[in-house]
Amino acid sequence: MSGRALTCSILIRSSIRRILIPRAVDKELTKLMQVAPSQAIQKAKSEGWLEVVDEVRSPLIRLFEEQLDPGEASAIAVALERSADLLLIDEADGREVATVAWLRVRGVLGILRLAKEAGELSSLRDELRKLRDDPHFFVSPRLTERFLAASGED
Repeated sequence: MSGRALTCSILIRSSIRRILIPRAVDKELTKLMQVAPSQAIQKAKSEGWLEVVDEVRSPLIRLFEEQLDPGEASAIAVALERSADLLLIDEADGREVATVAWLRVRGVLGILRLAKEAGELSSLRDELRKLRDDPHFFVSPRLTERFLAASGED
């Protein structure tokens, strides 16, 4: 799970009961340079609804690591092992592997849509403009327009 997906999830705290992240993802998140997301993540941990879990020992993780980075591989393995309701993941390769493994996935765009539906955001277009400034986040212009149109912001 990316820092962006997690930060967006924090926006809709009312809709998410608990988020589990493997240690590999937690290590990635501790490298975040932006202050606001780092503070939001630390607050979620201290409140107990963001929980760091030990890596799974399943041989599946080795299979996933052949195709994905350690954070994505361990997130998928944890989701499978714990029968997660939803996997927060943005990277296309990780989403594809998770979908093949019959996991329900959602990324930043889906989280933003939920936040708007919950009345916690007024404009998806404004949020996407902010994300464009993040050098670690990319959404193609075509996908952006399709997403906005499907969300009623065309």
